[in-house]
Amino acid sequence: MNAANFQNLHQKAIYYLSWFLCLSIPLPYAEGRLGLTSFVIFLFWLFEGNLGGKIALLSKNKPFLLLVSVIGFSILSLLWTEYKHVGLQTLGIYKYYLFCIPPIITSIPRHKVKNLILAFALGMIVHVVAAYLIYILDFENDSDLSIYSPYAVYGPFSAFCALYFLNKFLIKPDLSIKSIFFLCIFSAFVILLFYFPGRSGQFIFFVGCIALAILEYKYTRHLLFSISLIIVLFILIFTLVLTFDKTVEKYELAKNEVEDAVLHKHYARSFGTRIGLAALGIQVAKQNPLIGAGVGDIRDEYQRIIEKGTNQEFYILSYWDTPHSMYISFLCRLGIIGLVLLIVFFYSFLRLDIPDKELKILSIIFIILFAANCFTDEILFI
Repeated sequence: MNAANFQNLHQKAIYYLSWFLCLSIPLPYAEGRLGLTSFVIFLFWLFEGNLGGKIALLSKNKPFLLLVSVIGFSILSLLWTEYKHVGLQTLGIYKYYLFCIPPIITSIPRHKVKNLILAFALGMIVHVVAAYLIYILDFENDSDLSIYSPYAVYGPFSAFCALYFLNKFLIKPDLSIKSIFFLCIFSAFVILLFYFPGRSGQFIFFVGCIALAILEYKYTRHLLFSISLIIVLFILIFTLVLTFDKTVEKYELAKNEVEDAVLHKHYARSFGTRIGLAALGIQVAKQNPLIGAGVGDIRDEYQRIIEKGTNQEFYILSYWDTPHSMYISFLCRLGIIGLVLLIVFFYSFLRLDIPDKELKILSIIFIILFAANCFTDEILFI
């Protein structure tokens, strides 16, 4: 086998394994499978050769360089972290990004990128179909299906896939079988998204709808169509919210939680806890504003402020050790420098030069959903 055939064989292996990885991400019980697949992809990438050329290509990729900067600064923070074992445990998740992203950037042709995104969407369809079947056949006694848990993961996944299929419909909106299929899948994702109580996923879907309408206007210049799209989507959203009683109850509860947290500093339940953890996180950040407390000390810093007793309203948060916000987390762990690196990393996605209209819109939708979700969860570590 000559060198060209050898390289081509490795590229095919990297592509098919990456496709399988994307398909597997939304499926339940995938942790071990994802870790092993990521590592095997990385091994094929190393054996493929031409590491000098690959490194040169990666050095020109701004999002990747910024991600490496975020990881690098996190590793550097071990120097001023007291609990280094906790820091190393936190940093462990980053290995999957470093295993997967370099091979995808350097060894998969651009025209095949859509196939990887489609693989993820197909995995989500399998997951959603399973969720509907379990509910219809009443395999579980309660309505909160464990297959759709954790909501912090499957809410954002469902929001992205709903907008993915809506975007596909908007490329050529007609009454063809393909277009009707896209609309049906979109509706299935949205119904599931609003039936379950994951409000962060519902929130970012709302944000994504506005972003998609603006992008449709930017790339098609059809103002009336964009306005109509926003109105139709909002009607759909509010109809779904009012249709499901427990969704209405969740939003009424959220309203009460926010009022109690803001007006009375009573940091209870989901939204109230997040507001309290954010307030507590700001107290931690004030002590180490520039470089943070280090990647391993955030739990200890939280407990120290609670134990001081100067803010008794924080007592209710004593059982929590993370801020449930990516921005507050970075501000506490890595200070202003780390938070700026994270925000610039997000911004770099908006600046990507992508000629394909569908992919360009998807890239913007993805990073907007991701950035919005970072207000309510530490999604980068999940």
